[in-house]
Order: sequence, then structure tokens, then C-alpha cells
Amino acid sequence: MRPFSLAREKKSTMDGRKIKGRGISVNPSGRYEMFERERNVVDTSECYDESESSKLQKTRLHVDHTKSIISTNNSPDVPFNRSINPYRGCEHGCVYCFARPTHSWLGYSPGLEFETEITYKPDAVKLLRAEFDKSNYRCEPIVIGANTDAYQPAEKNLGITRQLLKTFEQYRHPVAVITKSSLIERDIDILAALAKNNLVLIHISICTLQGELSRKMEPRASSPKRRLEIIKTLTGNGIPVNLLVAPVIPVLNDCEMETILEQAKVEGKAEDLSCTDPPEQHVPRYDHPLRATREPQGVASIGIDDIVRKHHSISAVPAR
Repeated sequence: MRPFSLAREKKSTMDGRKIKGRGISVNPSGRYEMFERERNVVDTSECYDESESSKLQKTRLHVDHTKSIISTNNSPDVPFNRSINPYRGCEHGCVYCFARPTHSWLGYSPGLEFETEITYKPDAVKLLRAEFDKSNYRCEPIVIGANTDAYQPAEKNLGITRQLLKTFEQYRHPVAVITKSSLIERDIDILAALAKNNLVLIHISICTLQGELSRKMEPRASSPKRRLEIIKTLTGNGIPVNLLVAPVIPVLNDCEMETILEQAKVEGKAEDLSCTDPPEQHVPRYDHPLRATREPQGVASIGIDDIVRKHHSISAVPAR
């Protein structure tokens, strides 16, 4: 975690140049900083440093010495009150991610640094066992990856999420996982064992089936086609899967809701439709097009509940 500073200039491509493989190319100051600095450059060609851009593409991992592992909430809009996030920050780089503002708590920017400065919790399993072993512990379902994806690239080598799932299996404790990564298929053995005892539910997030749009909105996440395959693979192994369609952005992807539900129904079973609004602290790449699409009257007044009930007889579940 970065120490608090009164003012610091973020290293970023302030002229808005796209960084390959990243969702955001700028580093707006966090909401908790007292001052914000911006570069005032007339001719960016003289000041743009290609080597700096190259450095920004690298992801750095930091140890998170947290002393507790289960987060709680009492929000009426969230259908669970306990969650675990093995990682803070997310290399998937989704431009719409509601978790981006939370990176400001660590002294990082919700922009590019959210994707490149990732913290992980090596003591997660130890802390979880300590919670489960408490004499006054009350068993309730816990969601893994509610804030940032528990199967982002760092998980491939660190394996924190897999060890957590093993712990849930050993304690026969109910758990749910939210992800858009194909890496979850690595843990089918544990998930299938949990499913046999009705102890697990997987939520797969799909907001568009357009490959080009997905690459712009979710540059390092699994492709929409691959996510449909994940649903088929998991359900084929007896693991229950819910579909999360989020975010639904007027004009941009709202017209795809029915198609996404139909495709997911072919591959597996779509239980829920979850819709979400953008985070309070937007990043420029996402905020501008959203403002533009919110202007037309009637465009955003789509009856989401009506669409879902009409085609799938299921209700919409609000998300954070």
C-alpha cells in the first residue's frame, strides 16, 4: 500500500494514448488526496516517453498484510452480506468496474494503477480457518471475488483462491464465486465436490457477446465466447451456474440482454440477471461515452424485469 501524500503527479499517458492490453490509460488522483496535478502539454509528441508507457504495462504484485479476511455489508442492494477478496485491484482492467474507487483506499489511482498495482493476501487461508474455528462463528454463505476477480491472472501462480476453496470443502461451508475468467475450470475438482453437497454456486459475468466491444471494455478478461464455454463446462460437471449481465449501458449493450440470456440458456442455465450502475468515481474512458448515451429520453427506460420475465421467467437482481 502506498503512503498517503498531499500531492503527487501520476505517471500516465495524460494525452490519452491507448496502452495495449489495458482498460484505462490515465491515472486520475484518488478521491482521498487533497490535491491533484495534471500535465499541461501543448505538443505531446515532444514529451511522450515510449519507455514510460512500456513500464506502465507491467503488473506489480504487493503483499497485503490484512488481519481479517471476511468482509461484511448491510446493503439492501446486495444479496449477500459476507465476502472474501483474495486480491485488491484487478488486472482484467474492465473500464466499468465498480471496484475501481476502492483502490483509492490504498493510496492508488482508480485508473491505470487499479490494473497494474495488485495486492494479494497470502495469509487468507490461515485467517479463514481462524474465523471458522471460533466458538461463536455462525455459518452463512460467503462470496469469493465480490469486489475484484478471484481468478485474475495472478491467481494462476499464487493459487490463493484454490486454497480457499479447499478450506470451504474441508469445513463443508457454503460458498459462491463471481468471475469472468476461464481459470476457474482449473478448480473443477473442488467445485464439483462442493456441488455434490449443494455447497457452491458460480456466477459468470457476461455484459456483451461482441468480441471487439469486450476487448475495449474488458481487455484482459476471457472472451464472451470463452465464458459461454465455461458455463457449459461447469454445468456439465454438475456445478450450478448463475449468469450476471452487468453492466447494462444504454445504447452500448442494452440491446444484447435477450441474446446473452438465450445463448447462456443454450450452454447452461441462466438463473439471474444482475444489472449495475457505474461507480461513483468514474474514470475518463468510461465516463464520457456513458454521459453521451444517457441523454436520449426513453433509451434507458427499458423494462429489464419485463424482458427477463417474458423470455426466461426469472427476476432481475440488483447489483452493486
